[in-house]
Amino acid sequence: MATATKTATPVAMTPMQKQFVAARDVSAPLVLLRTADPTGSVVLLTRVAVTPTDREAPVVQWDCAQGFLGANEPGKTVAAQLGGDKVRNPVEALLKAKTAPVHTTIVMLNLGEFMLTNGDTMVRQALWNLRDPFKRDFRTLVWTQPEGGVPLTLEHDVMIIDEPLPGPDARRAIIRVGI
Repeated sequence: MATATKTATPVAMTPMQKQFVAARDVSAPLVLLRTADPTGSVVLLTRVAVTPTDREAPVVQWDCAQGFLGANEPGKTVAAQLGGDKVRNPVEALLKAKTAPVHTTIVMLNLGEFMLTNGDTMVRQALWNLRDPFKRDFRTLVWTQPEGGVPLTLEHDVMIIDEPLPGPDARRAIIRVGI
């Protein structure tokens, strides 16, 4: 298993990474990440997800087309334990998430679509059911959506992190790297 130390964490964390680390430090179990680039956000979260002993913490990604995937080496083992690509239903994925090991971060891409657009009360309830068990042992469930808020039933239990679009200087840097 790969290990990470504080020196492996980027020297200059993005505001989103700083908020995520702060959320994990206080064991905030449910986080809504509003982002236009969910996949890029998973990469950034993976860089700062460490255990209290500075080991690389498992990060698992889920979406309704691919199921659970490991976003880092420890996450690959956890993704397999959670059912891997066989788990594509969001309620089933949330129920399986309850069995993830301590310090795991599970990022559910576009989960908000199942709560806000479809009004799926089972998804909201399954998510809320993770709050207390995840809070006890520093597990974190992050779900992404490009915009919008939290359903009323969850508004007092979810930390919201916004990852803004890159500004002009950052866009220029991205373009230079791509050339």
